Amino acid sequence: MANTEPDWQQIVNDVGPCLYRYFCGVFSPTQASDLVQESLIRLVKKYRNGEFEPAKGTVKSYAFGIARFVRMEAKKDIPAFDLVDDDSALDILAEHQPDITDQVSHLRWAIARLKPIEQEIILLMIDEDSSLAQIAVILNMPVGTVKSHVHRAKENLRQIMEVKNEP
Repeated sequence: MANTEPDWQQIVNDVGPCLYRYFCGVFSPTQASDLVQESLIRLVKKYRNGEFEPAKGTVKSYAFGIARFVRMEAKKDIPAFDLVDDDSALDILAEHQPDITDQVSHLRWAIARLKPIEQEIILLMIDEDSSLAQIAVILNMPVGTVKSHVHRAKENLRQIMEVKNEP
């Protein structure tokens, strides 16, 4: 166990909403909430077991590393119809905020069609406004590799969205 416990309430307040937006990129709001809770529970356990090393990054970066594994586990267990890109779920959202929801749902739909690594990087960039260096730490890869994935993801998103917009 570390010398002192961090202020867990402050960490939940700071990191929780970020994780929620990260999970909402792929899962329904209810599932995203459950996955945030699972990620935060694992964060506390790992911290108390001495697995967190401040020299390797921030608690937020560590939480996103945990969330990444929780996301991969959850995607294996959840049927495709439960994912946010389910058309019926998007129809329900569109009824409440037609203009904004159409644009957001279109972008989410396009992101869901990217390769998994590209999805993660784009969601971290959009939802968390993470820097390339922060993403590299979270994904445990060189910054240059992250840049390459960003470039390919942007090109793929552009192509996917153009195809969807054609009559």
